[in-house]
Amino acid sequence: MRFLMRWLIRLFILGVILLVALVLLKDVLLKAFTEHTIRTQTGLEVTMARFETGLTQPRLTIEGLRLYNTAEFGGSPLLDVPDLHAECDMAALRGGRFRLKLLRLNLAELNIVEGINGRTNVFELLGLLQSGAVRPQMGVPVPSDLNFDGIETLNLSVGRVVSTSLRSPDKRFVFDVGLRNMVLTNVKSGDDLVAPIIRTLFQRGISFMGGPSGGGIAPMPSRKEGASGGEASKRLGTATGPRLNTMTNLPAKR
Repeated sequence: MRFLMRWLIRLFILGVILLVALVLLKDVLLKAFTEHTIRTQTGLEVTMARFETGLTQPRLTIEGLRLYNTAEFGGSPLLDVPDLHAECDMAALRGGRFRLKLLRLNLAELNIVEGINGRTNVFELLGLLQSGAVRPQMGVPVPSDLNFDGIETLNLSVGRVVSTSLRSPDKRFVFDVGLRNMVLTNVKSGDDLVAPIIRTLFQRGISFMGGPSGGGIAPMPSRKEGASGGEASKRLGTATGPRLNTMTNLPAKR
């Protein structure tokens, strides 16, 4: 009897140790599994500096996420996401609706690359996603009739978009979006997201810049500057490279 009790106590202690180890290592294991899934399903290399999930709350935090292009597109970084945080509404999930209470996304850089064959990395990835070849594999059954029910609060930061071509390496364009902590509420569709972004960019002025070190939002000339302001704009454009300011291309009111 004492022999059996000793073994039961040992098994209990071993079970507690394994449970604690599993809790401590859950994020490490999930991080490795997520990286492996992305590599096998998309063929893209991925790295993450931090991967953390909530133990009692449905939340996910990823820091230092980088997705790299394949050799066909030079192997350069495709996405640079310093911060991604999501909190899911479990009550909605039980009702067959996928709803996020909070989504914080910081997209520092997106690199669009045209390959030697004329294909573009972003379009290739979007085609792969739309084909259904990429599926979440987290070991948790996901209802097939799960409907997207929106994002209660979205905190969005977007740095810049860089476009390059392997066929013409001298052609490089930089679009500095420059969004910092834009807060949107009750986002239910793409229009709810795109429209405020475009409105904000037009209010600030949109600029495209060529060359190896472009960036920035084009300053709007004051009406009081008159001709001198126009000459200043010309000198600025000569100094920094070709620039398109959509605000200055609007027809004047009569």
